[in-house]
Amino acid sequence: MHSQTLRRQRRRPLAVDTSSDSPVTAADELVREAHELMETGIAPEGVAESFPARLEEELRRLTEAEAAAAAALATTRDQHLRLAADYENFRKRSAAEKDSLRSATQADTVEALLGVVDSFEQARASLLRDADEAARRVVEAYDAVHRQLLASFKRLGVEAVPGEGEPFDPEVHEAIMREPAAEGVPDGTVVQEFRKGFRLGSRLLRPGMVKVAFVEDA
Repeated sequence: MHSQTLRRQRRRPLAVDTSSDSPVTAADELVREAHELMETGIAPEGVAESFPARLEEELRRLTEAEAAAAAALATTRDQHLRLAADYENFRKRSAAEKDSLRSATQADTVEALLGVVDSFEQARASLLRDADEAARRVVEAYDAVHRQLLASFKRLGVEAVPGEGEPFDPEVHEAIMREPAAEGVPDGTVVQEFRKGFRLGSRLLRPGMVKVAFVEDA
């Protein structure tokens, strides 16, 4: 008798909460129907037959929506990671270009001053050929300025390439003369430096012009 009452009971309109701006979804309706059934013990007409299928459909829809949201989140995360990587590469490239420009500017400035170093050394050598006291005082003044200039170069990262007494290195030396090696002097030793070579970090500003000793074949 009770089952007949359940079958014949007409479905009553569901109370929809209008206090929220959110639209009522199929899941909300299913939940309300389930609550109504538990509270009244009476199944609205057609609910018993349609409820399982509707619930299954809603679960399928929610599963698909969750998968779509997860895919969208993964896409957004991937885009964010790519943007972050692009920015990091841009930052590193900009820093490298800035360092390269700074090094090139320093190198150009130092190269312009290398002629001054040559002039000091040539003047010093000329004055040393004079033996009078006045010449020696001038040499001392030249040496003080020369040391200051080389100290400034060193602060900029400029250093002289190996010179007299060091092995000849084609990477940093330019041999303009050769002479037979004196006793005890190894083959390929730099025995005289005509013009000092300099480098800035790994960049060779100019090679040293040198004379190289060679051992004659017996």
